[in-house]
Amino acid sequence: MIICSKNECCGCGLCAVICPRKAISMQPDAEGFLFPEINTELCCNCSLCNKECPVNKANIQTEHPTLEHHCYYAIAADTDTVASASSGGIFPTIARKILEQGGAVIGGAFDANFNVKLILVENEKNLEKLKQAKYVQAEIPQDLFGQAEEVLKNGRRLLFSGTPCQIAAFKNFLKGKEYPDLLLCAEVICHSVPSPGVWQSYLQYLTETNGDRVKSVAFRDKSAGWHKSSLVINYGDKKNSQTHKESPYMQLFLQGLISRKSCTDCRFKCGYSGADLSLGDFWKLHKIKPELNNSTGVSMVITHTPAGETALHECNVAVLKEFTMDAVKISNPRFFDSYIPNPKRDKYFEKFAEYKQKWFAPDDFLKKSSKRSLLHKIVAFFKPSK
Repeated sequence: MIICSKNECCGCGLCAVICPRKAISMQPDAEGFLFPEINTELCCNCSLCNKECPVNKANIQTEHPTLEHHCYYAIAADTDTVASASSGGIFPTIARKILEQGGAVIGGAFDANFNVKLILVENEKNLEKLKQAKYVQAEIPQDLFGQAEEVLKNGRRLLFSGTPCQIAAFKNFLKGKEYPDLLLCAEVICHSVPSPGVWQSYLQYLTETNGDRVKSVAFRDKSAGWHKSSLVINYGDKKNSQTHKESPYMQLFLQGLISRKSCTDCRFKCGYSGADLSLGDFWKLHKIKPELNNSTGVSMVITHTPAGETALHECNVAVLKEFTMDAVKISNPRFFDSYIPNPKRDKYFEKFAEYKQKWFAPDDFLKKSSKRSLLHKIVAFFKPSK
């Protein structure tokens, strides 16, 4: 049985969760992404996986719900929260409110080996694990959706945060069951999801190069300012810190070389995942409203439902200003459109397989900054010949 086309599969894992015979498991492919693998001896051909797959449902959906989008510029009131968050600190602020009400929060966290997985947390201490953006596709443990549903059945509030496809998968898991005033879904404004296999190969390379294992990772360290976010990897007494323009891993991601193929035609853009709100960075403020630009970070919040509006206006914010949706097109266009794949993507992964999924210098695949190339030409022109 084919659940859905491999090029369309988003890796949400819902098929494995709902299979009544436990015949499906999520296994990494040659590119390092998880895909469903079916044990034909256990499969009873009930087709439940195919019917409930969020991609398949989106493919046959003829009408989308009518959504009233509102775009906001937002900064949390607590300065420590803003400093430790990737942008303006709105996600941890909303999450804290849910926890104070006795609820639970789901989001992406590192495990002991710095794989990214969605986890459920129920206290302020563990909320720290969910802060900061993590540029790796997050795995969904098979028992997580069940844990989340149990929270709702017990009459407790739940904030489910993840990529749009993960939220769509959870909504399908609930089989249309609504939990008004309890369930709040917050999607990230998703550029695309990079390969966990490439990420692990990069960490292994750094471990071997530095002679010590990784102790902590921050994808969006703001020590040099929000506009100069850095990937910082600590090894105890040593650390590797590179801005996103300097980091080969981040450049592979940003230039569309290591993202999942399904991300080139995402079915869940524009809030069609079923999310109540979308969270991201309010980039390019210098073009939209220069006087609002700052170096500490600003969140873009797009609400789609009354529940999203209520959650945003009830949380503790220092600044909240509404913009038209035209600002989203300038600042964060991936809300509307899928990323454009790099024509060298398949070649990169062919070499990744050739290297047996070990890290290699990706210089031949990365497009150099035009400014940097111009600078090199100028330096070369004035450099005295030997």
